[in-house]
Amino acid sequence: MKGKENTPYNLTFNFVPLSHTELLIQFAFESYFYIVLYFLIGMLSVLDLVIFGLYHRITARPDRGRIAPFRFFSFLKLTIPNAFYGCILAIIPVAVVNFFISGVIAGYILSINTNLFQCDSNDPT
Repeated sequence: MKGKENTPYNLTFNFVPLSHTELLIQFAFESYFYIVLYFLIGMLSVLDLVIFGLYHRITARPDRGRIAPFRFFSFLKLTIPNAFYGCILAIIPVAVVNFFISGVIAGYILSINTNLFQCDSNDPT
């Protein structure tokens, strides 16, 4: 019969996990969708923290029948400087490696040309 030939084939599937960025690109929603999504996730995280704090505040067994007041600014004064120093100490090696990559691979750091070999862009070799 003309045009009705049997063609043998094998159908295969490959399941590959996607990274976070690849997954976002595959769904291809508008940017406002992701802004609202991340805002809602952040608000749920803050709500979870408030519920956690209130639970411990309500169920605490105070000494002498009195719960100590929460001192927000003394808490910040105690925690923020160490967290800031830790972030700075973590950023330093990352910045050094990024400058090295930028200088060697990309050929420039900020606006400074760091090419090891000067190549003519019109040269076909």
